[in-house]
Amino acid sequence: MPNISSSQHHLDLARHLSTSVAVGKDSLPIVVYRGEHGESTDVIHSRTRAISFSNAQAASTYATQPNNPDDKPVAPRAMAAYLSITNPVVADRDDPFIDMSTIAAKLGVTKATTIALRLADHIEHTCNWVDRFEPMFESVADLLDRNPELLSELYLDAYPVFDDDEIVGWFAEAGYDGAVHAGAGETAAEIEYKVFYRSQIHFAIGVDHEALVRALAQLRTEERVLQVAGAGAEDPRGAESSLLKFQSNYRGQTAYQVLAGPLAGKRVTYRYMKREFYEQDYADYGGQVWRGDPGSYRREVLSSVGLVCCSDGRVPQDIVDEVNRLAGAWREHDSMIAREPARAGVYVGRHGWTEAADVVFRYGAVLERFNSLAEAERWLSQPSRAWPDQAWEEGAGGDVLRELSPAPARDGIALIEVEALDEDTDDAPVMAHSG
Repeated sequence: MPNISSSQHHLDLARHLSTSVAVGKDSLPIVVYRGEHGESTDVIHSRTRAISFSNAQAASTYATQPNNPDDKPVAPRAMAAYLSITNPVVADRDDPFIDMSTIAAKLGVTKATTIALRLADHIEHTCNWVDRFEPMFESVADLLDRNPELLSELYLDAYPVFDDDEIVGWFAEAGYDGAVHAGAGETAAEIEYKVFYRSQIHFAIGVDHEALVRALAQLRTEERVLQVAGAGAEDPRGAESSLLKFQSNYRGQTAYQVLAGPLAGKRVTYRYMKREFYEQDYADYGGQVWRGDPGSYRREVLSSVGLVCCSDGRVPQDIVDEVNRLAGAWREHDSMIAREPARAGVYVGRHGWTEAADVVFRYGAVLERFNSLAEAERWLSQPSRAWPDQAWEEGAGGDVLRELSPAPARDGIALIEVEALDEDTDDAPVMAHSG
């Protein structure tokens, strides 16, 4: 059995990290590291509100070589974590600086001016200041007094901005939750990640990175499909249809309401992911998200992969064609989505979904075809139908009606498929003997 608590943990973590900017070049979450020293009972020991992380080497340096030469590296330690940074002040991995124009845009000119005056030494140590402004102005204060419009042309190292708790508090009040920028000094070639809240830190202990990546890929794929198929679609034309109305999208299955035709008012579904996604999803979440034994999951879920299904009957081809048209807008969004066109599905009792041409009942030696199990049960409930004397057979020119002699249904009723499923299952239907 899968580790349910672990599976749920990875899914919950994926939700926290799904929009984080603390990612690698592949846009997947990365493990970052923080170095600390000094005795403390706190899980996170930080002198500033903004809590910094970088790579393992940088963390080791911070833990064993304190910035303050008067500090002794007592109890040096490093921790590994994933970070949820969704609305950063800056997110430039290659730039160690922050522009005053950026600060003014985030906090307003008044606070930006206060910050420029407070951190004037850092501004005046930039090449930008030395080359452009030092010959004309005595200081940042002089520049702001004489030409305040030049504030937007100044910049400084990012780290002193985020080392100031009051400034970080202003950013937090404005809705920002962190920053990503290139390091300076000992970490000049590294990336620094800063979070403003401890709840943004998710420790990597006990996390299976591959399981996290799978959970995150699932969430992102479904979000992309929902963007296109549902309200607020990136391409709204893809969601317009006179035949189908989008209803929902969940765990690789999109659902539509049929607006016209024989299935009007009914619900059709389409499992659009590759089969391996559903196999892994059950391995990760079987028993929690997915209830039931592996046999029922195989019968109800795996057998419907790639099929357009409706519990009220076989899905007509025009609906299948419309599903394929709507799915075309998002089928190329992710490698986990199957590229093959959807096909019509029909349910075979005790066996699962199939794209078989017909559902066939056997009464002794007599066969009867129906579009669905429900239709067959309605037909069988009529007393006059106890011993059928007709059966439909598929011929080269279409369906052919053959006259047959009455035959008692003494051997019971069984369902068979015109076309076999791709793989055998342990719960295949038991065939009735011929009478």
